[in-house]
This record gives sequence, C-alpha cells and structure tokens, in this order.
Amino acid sequence: MNLYLVRHGKPKPEEEDPTRSLSEKGIRDIQKLYSFVSENHDIQVQKIIHSPKLRAKQTADILSNYLRPHPRLEEVSGLKPLDDPHIWKGHLSEMTEDIILVGHLPHLSELVSLLLNLDKYRDRIGFTAGEMVCLHRDQSSTWSFQWSMKPEDVI
Repeated sequence: MNLYLVRHGKPKPEEEDPTRSLSEKGIRDIQKLYSFVSENHDIQVQKIIHSPKLRAKQTADILSNYLRPHPRLEEVSGLKPLDDPHIWKGHLSEMTEDIILVGHLPHLSELVSLLLNLDKYRDRIGFTAGEMVCLHRDQSSTWSFQWSMKPEDVI
C-alpha cells in the first residue's frame, strides 16, 4: 500500500480571510508541484481524503484534477491540526488500497513519526505548504519512507 500525505497549500493570512482559503501563491505552487508529480510518478488512487478545513479541501480539489482517473474526494474527521494521529494509524492498518490524505501540521508530522516508529520530537518531518510525502507499507505491515516533493523542488 502506498500512502501519500499532503499538507495543504499556503493559505491567506487570517486577517485577510478568516476561513484561511488558499492564497494565489498557494494555488500556483500546488498546481506546479502536482502537475510535475502526476507526470513523474504513477499515482493510482481511488480517493483523496481531506480534513474539513477549506484550504485542505481546495488542495484536494486541485490535486484530483491532475490524477487519472479522477479520484473521489472525501471529507473526514481526525485530520485537523491537533487531532490524535493514533486515530489514522488505526484506520490505515485496516486499509489496503493506495490513498492520499490532505491535512495539516502538526498532525501530519506526528502521523509520519508514528507510522515510521520515529521519535515525534526529535525525528520530525516538517512538511512545507503543499508538500507531498510517499510512504509504503509492505506485506509485514512495516511502513517505509519512499520520497518527498515540495513546490520549491519543481522548477
């Protein structure tokens, strides 16, 4: 199973938009990154699961436009910034199909640390805005880091 973890794109400042929708730069960055990722990685997912926050939904919408066939979007609980990552560790243990989770910090970093058996304080993966990380779970249910791509990695 491949798990693709995506942090939402750069949002507008709260003073400008209390819902923190994606900024123009955030939209451009994730369009550029996901166009590159879709051309260079064979991502075959049936659904993109995202948090209820608007910036995560917008990021999932944009990402789905670059994948063929277009995956189904599903809004779920348990992916907000301060949600317990053990919830998704449990959900993932029951899944077999490749999926994409779109969420926030610190939740995504803590989930990666938990899945990879890392120290969540010392070995934290930072996740810049729009970043995608690919993890793989093998037959023995062991997770491993495969690759990471940030908007600034794409020229």
